[in-house]
Parts: sequence; structure tokens; C-alpha cells
Amino acid sequence: MKEWDILSWKKDEKGIAYCEFSSPFQRGISALRILEPNDYSNSSLLLFLPVESQLNSRYGDGIREALLQKLHQKHNYIIVAPTFKVVPWYFDLDDSKTVLQESHIVYCIIPMLNEIYSLHEKKAFLLGYSKSGFGALNILFHHWDLIGGISIWDPVLTVKQDVFKTLYSNDGVIDFENKYNLEKNIERLRVENKTSLKIALSGYDYFHDQIQSMHHLLKKSGIKHLYDNSSFYEHIWHGGWLPMAMEMLNKIRKKTEI
Repeated sequence: MKEWDILSWKKDEKGIAYCEFSSPFQRGISALRILEPNDYSNSSLLLFLPVESQLNSRYGDGIREALLQKLHQKHNYIIVAPTFKVVPWYFDLDDSKTVLQESHIVYCIIPMLNEIYSLHEKKAFLLGYSKSGFGALNILFHHWDLIGGISIWDPVLTVKQDVFKTLYSNDGVIDFENKYNLEKNIERLRVENKTSLKIALSGYDYFHDQIQSMHHLLKKSGIKHLYDNSSFYEHIWHGGWLPMAMEMLNKIRKKTEI
């Protein structure tokens, strides 16, 4: 049974496709913006995870930056930017029908796009920074076999229960410690022997020490990853870090380590 219903599809003069659809994991109409390479028969699906709700762009616009740099053509990805009704930390709230952001990605957007584009590679890739870097890690940890790899730049990693209480207290409850505690999720992966190369950590602005600590934790747990924390860029989509993050993601896609 499908978890979606496509309502409209159009493309603007710059080549950005706009898809409106219904999802059981968000109230109202949901939307995607999509960049397609000229030939996507052998492309991979890449989600640019936003850090703001709706189409807000205080911190830039990932899909427009990808278009400006022609990243979809250069790297042969179908690049997709989802939208969310409330600020996305990529949580699923228990007993909520309005804040199910992780499920919206995993059970609606990814299978819907796999069907639309008839992709041979069913695994999706994720790219994010700041809070969407935290979100990409948790989605990967919870859905290891569905996600081909993630590239995250300057992610905030010391997220506590207080984030939920501040943003989502009226929308549901959350078992934060068991579902979104990164150290517990990493230990679970170690026990389950899910250690293959799927994670790239790069760059810094605000969170240099957090990224370094995550590198040491992953290394201690035997989870393969790429790590380069040597380059400073501004903490915005157009800060200059995207080429580096994309190159590291390509190394994961090709399963070659540096």
C-alpha cells in the first residue's frame, strides 16, 4: 500500500521540479524540489536535508546552491530537497500524527522517488549540516540497510531532550534516550556488526570539537567512516563546504576509503 498521493508536478525555467503530494506523516500538503541530471537512468538518489521549516532560507538554500554548482550533473545524483511544516530535527514523536519527520523521509519520500524514477539502486544517500547532520546520523542508524551513505558537515551532535521540549512539547512525546541518543545508537551498531563505510564527517564552523569527538567514538566502535575536520567554512548552505562534502560522499558511493 502506498503511503503517498502525488497531487502536482511541474518544472520551472531553471530546471527545478516541484512535486506536491500528501503524506500520512505530515499534515496538509507536502512538497519536494528536485534536480534531475540529463540522464538519470544510472543515478543515485540524494536528499539534501534542510535545517529550516517550509521554504525558509535564513541559512541559504541547498537546492539552489546545488543548481548553481551543477552538482546533480557533475556527480550524477537526483538531488531532492524535502520541506517540513515545523523545524526539522528528524524526530518521530510517539503518538503524533503531525511530527513524524523520520518516517516522512523513510516510508514516504524515498520509496515514492524510487517508484517515480524506477531507480535500480534503492538505497538513498543523505547530505546535511548542523541539525540536519544530526538527523542524517539518526536516520542512518535506524535504517542502516536503506541508506547508502551520508555526508555531514559541521553537525550539532550534543543534542539533548531539551530540544524536543522546546520545539515539540505540544505535538507529542518522545523516547529520546532510546531512539536519538547517538552514543547508544553507535553501540547498537557495533553489537549488530553494522560497521561498513557509510559515514563522512567534514569541516567545521561552530562544532569542531563535537565532530572530533564523534570521529573518536566511531573509530573506537570500529565503524568505518571518512573524516576531515581541517577546513573552516561559514555555517550556511552557500558557505563553500558543499564540494568537499560531495566528494566525500562519492567516495562512500564507490566504497573506496581514503
